[in-house]
Amino acid sequence: MNAGVGRSNSAATVALLAAIAIFVSMLLPWVALGYQSWSYVDVMSGKTTIQVGWLTAGMLAFGSLLAAAAAGSRLLRPAPGRGSAQLAAAGFAAALGGFGLWFVLWGQVNQVYGWLGVQMGIGELVGIAAAVVGLVASIADVRSTPRPWTASPPAPLAPYQPPAPTSWQGPVPAQSVAPTGARAAAGAVGRISYVESGRPSSLVVNAGDQVMVGRDVDARIRLLDPRVSRRHALVVWSGSGWSVRDLGATNPTRLLGASGTAQPVVGEMRIASGQLLVGDVLVTLFPAGS
Repeated sequence: MNAGVGRSNSAATVALLAAIAIFVSMLLPWVALGYQSWSYVDVMSGKTTIQVGWLTAGMLAFGSLLAAAAAGSRLLRPAPGRGSAQLAAAGFAAALGGFGLWFVLWGQVNQVYGWLGVQMGIGELVGIAAAVVGLVASIADVRSTPRPWTASPPAPLAPYQPPAPTSWQGPVPAQSVAPTGARAAAGAVGRISYVESGRPSSLVVNAGDQVMVGRDVDARIRLLDPRVSRRHALVVWSGSGWSVRDLGATNPTRLLGASGTAQPVVGEMRIASGQLLVGDVLVTLFPAGS
């Protein structure tokens, strides 16, 4: 996983730098005739009857800004999807189309005015090279990112092994109630409640049951929150308390403390009761006998 992320970051970095180079190339000399060197802005100033600049500038500005935004988004918030990389590739393709249009329009200028020996300036050369490099990097980024439906299925969960009582050393939430006496006897079943999209739901759990929480179709508590992973967390009722295991979710499961602060669930935690944040969904684990 780390190697794949590294490849994606490298390709996105190259794409971002290439997009910036295209935008900057518009300010460099684009046309060289004899001892004169005209910048792109000069060509757009109306010195010729054939307007070379406006449509070409629009395509280049749109393409470079789209590619820069997509590559920047890819770097700031890496995601398993291909959307940002595909947008970057589309931006570079638009920029290359702008360069092709520049060749066509400038050829018409040559025919009208009979200018021979016109050479491309450094801006044109830098821009084309940057567009080609950026397009190659974006395509490589797309190809290195697997489609969600072709990703390998998650490994099966290991059989549940109750942790030792000393595995949870953190503070017990204020709503926790230690089951003793008659309450422990009455706690043969546990109860989980959660609210998503304004609809409350409740689930009764028998001792030893493993409750999968996530967006997977096989999850016993299936949530639609996009911040929830397919297999997000595993909750087990022992008959007198709860064990919570985070399954390596992108947005880790969090346990709410008495002060309202949330701390990530690292590995597996054992609590009498409490409230969990799974994505943006509040999941309440009731104590024994409630």
